[in-house]
Amino acid sequence: YNPFVNDIAPYYPFNDESVADLSMDSFKTFFGRNGTLNSFYKKYLNNVLVKRKNNYSVNSQFASKLNFSKEFLDFITNAGNLSSLILNGNDNIKVNFTIQSLDLSADFSFIKLGYDNKNIQYDHTLNQTLQIV
Repeated sequence: YNPFVNDIAPYYPFNDESVADLSMDSFKTFFGRNGTLNSFYKKYLNNVLVKRKNNYSVNSQFASKLNFSKEFLDFITNAGNLSSLILNGNDNIKVNFTIQSLDLSADFSFIKLGYDNKNIQYDHTLNQTLQIV
């Protein structure tokens, strides 16, 4: 609980009012394959919860003995989904997205996006295809 409250919750996007973004290192430390949350899950919940598709539920062996709140199960489910959305199996960033240009005004002729020394530029005044530079 403390690692989330101290290292994750104060930062954007977990805190909409924060002016500081959560670093990817902090994200990996908490949500990564060997991170705080997965270590907790492996140690305490691995046999107790069952994952079906993208949802966690109580293993039927323990259903009569243990009662988890819907909020807790939703948190575990959402955290797992968030982790697999952002990180691959090796804890490297994987972000899938689609960029689609809509009608751009004459004042706005091109879009340039960059990440990790790779750039994509789309110029709607030219008849061209997107190229990753």
